[in-house]
Amino acid sequence: MGGYGALKLGISCPERFSRVAALSAMTKPEGLFDNLPDAAATIWGSREEIKGTVNDLYHSMELLLKSGKQLPEFYLICGTEDFLYEDDMEFYTAWKDRVNLTAHWEPGIHEWGFWDRNIQRVLDWLPLSAKQESQEGK
Repeated sequence: MGGYGALKLGISCPERFSRVAALSAMTKPEGLFDNLPDAAATIWGSREEIKGTVNDLYHSMELLLKSGKQLPEFYLICGTEDFLYEDDMEFYTAWKDRVNLTAHWEPGIHEWGFWDRNIQRVLDWLPLSAKQESQEGK
């Protein structure tokens, strides 16, 4: 649930984050009811209880945009064979013209090998060199 959590935190607390990366993110938690209904019920109660709450990323993103707060930059990475790929593509399509949202798609499934290969993309995207330079100048 790391990708979903990263997006949820970035959307819910934009003042705390300048950038948010999510690899193989669950962007529609209500979909978990189709595959793991017991786990989903334990986390959220029911599918209906997600809509319009902080757990609904689409709703939360819309509220954030209306708030006028500065948004973090977002980066989605997902494998084209990952079971979350279609949802991630839909999330990207819904927001790419309204938020600073970068995406990377490549062959891969929902597994550590894919994430190990792609974490370097996230590190390259983060402004780490500027951070290191400022710390060295202290």
